Amino acid sequence: MILVTGGTGLLGTHLLPVLINSGEPVRVLIRESSDYKKVLSVWKYFYKKPENLLEKVEWFKGDITNRAEVFDALENIDKVYHCAACVSFEWSKSREMSEVNVQGTRNIVDMCLERKIKKLLHVSSVAAIGPGTDQGMLTEENKWIINPKSDYSKTKTLAEYEVWRGMVEGLNAVIINPSVILGAGYLGQNSFRFFDIVFNGLNYYTNGMTGFVDVRDVVRVMIILMNSEKRDERFIVNGVNLSYRELFTKISNAFGINPPSKHASKFMTSLAWKAEFIISFLTGRNPKITRQTAESAHTIQEYSSLKLKNQISFEFADIDNTIKEIVQFYIWQINNVKR
Repeated sequence: MILVTGGTGLLGTHLLPVLINSGEPVRVLIRESSDYKKVLSVWKYFYKKPENLLEKVEWFKGDITNRAEVFDALENIDKVYHCAACVSFEWSKSREMSEVNVQGTRNIVDMCLERKIKKLLHVSSVAAIGPGTDQGMLTEENKWIINPKSDYSKTKTLAEYEVWRGMVEGLNAVIINPSVILGAGYLGQNSFRFFDIVFNGLNYYTNGMTGFVDVRDVVRVMIILMNSEKRDERFIVNGVNLSYRELFTKISNAFGINPPSKHASKFMTSLAWKAEFIISFLTGRNPKITRQTAESAHTIQEYSSLKLKNQISFEFADIDNTIKEIVQFYIWQINNVKR
């Protein structure tokens, strides 16, 4: 039996149907307060009878930060896909990121060892790849440094350390480090916000660069690695490196609207995050831009997936097709929400 954490996130939403259709029984660890039926808002677009898929999953109520509940969730489990994470660049989320990303992963590792599961696949992030320089491709050999790029980067790195520690203690595990994952998701969440921002009018761009990958490619890599003999390794999963201007231009073209044409300098984005901080403090709403996102918008980071390609002969999807398909889904979803 398979256990999935983070089953209602962007990655989990696309992973679950593939696992279900493989015929293996699937259990998902989900918080008591979470609504697992939200996956239907995505599945309805891709599958004729998504409710049938929903019924084939065992939804196990529990919290990843609770060791006893994690232990119970792992009963009769052979494989674990650990996708759960708190992703944020807001200082107010630091504690939650530490609890979910670090403590949660520690619980998964410890309980996997105790339950003697066959294999763990841990989803990390390129945020745990470092150091951040402006020259050269970053690879799996680039180790994290003391001065992290963000609290998210710090907690994802510390989570990786828990998995490496588990490997030393005999855990059969493999780590993947996806770049920014693009895929059909939930309005206003994760990288799907890029499409919101462009659709609702974006005039400014920055010259920063990072990696992007199709969510379906990440799912394929996860399953291949889980069913392989690979262990005690990590793999960067990155389809293409793009500047934010290139990304926003591709999204704009797919929507058939004008791309951003004005350059936002570091000074301008600095003013923007400071203004947002004051507004969010006074109103209580989440800031649209933070200091960390403002800085990353100007940072040039390029990631290499050469190790992955060489070891499992993997080819990534064309990012232009990915973006066009997401735009089609986006239009369908906003029309569906309005109805």
